[in-house]
Amino acid sequence: METIIYTVRSGDTLFDIAKRFCTTVGMITRYNGIIEPDRIYPDQILRIPVSEIPTKSSACKPQSSIDYIVKSGDTLSSISRMHGVSVDRIAEYNELSDPDDIKAGQVLKIPITPNTKKQSQEYTVQKGDTLTSIADRYDTSVQKLVRKNNISDPDVIIEGQTLRVPSPTVSDNADMADNERTVYTVQEGDTLWQIARKYGVSVSYLINLNRLTDPERIYPGQTIYIN
Repeated sequence: METIIYTVRSGDTLFDIAKRFCTTVGMITRYNGIIEPDRIYPDQILRIPVSEIPTKSSACKPQSSIDYIVKSGDTLSSISRMHGVSVDRIAEYNELSDPDDIKAGQVLKIPITPNTKKQSQEYTVQKGDTLTSIADRYDTSVQKLVRKNNISDPDVIIEGQTLRVPSPTVSDNADMADNERTVYTVQEGDTLWQIARKYGVSVSYLINLNRLTDPERIYPGQTIYIN
């Protein structure tokens, strides 16, 4: 399932966000591992499932973009990281002739519908980044980043380095042969967070991949797909 990244704003509720994107509170909580739907906070990053919209009414039309007011010190690169949308896509969407020329107070349209034309995007490594943090941001895995970029040492990435980031899709997962998949058998005392950390992936990625309806309830002997 395609997802988009949404940054929670002051006054938002999950009900409002679900209505805005023509999805349900249940789907948002499942994809983000949210235990208490009434507790979200400004600047929290949510992944919104959008490729399978449960509300089929023609009256429900999900937003195609949100407005972002440029702040002092912002760059298109920092805005790109904040919203999980590539610099090129933001520049193209706003018809920017010079992506380096943005000003405080300027209103940018940030596209929030999935870009189905591209199977991958590029990301420029920033100071403090790790492959784990990048994988978590883009809902992929460290292993996929390593393979996609022919990285010999996953612990060594350099500020300014350009990485190709694969876009996870349901069809990719469904078409993968069983002998190419990494499978983990849940042990006594395991949590999904511990498993995700062990394999360098995000909890939301495991929830999505394994179609988990209640991420708090995994049990010994259960099979969890890692890729």
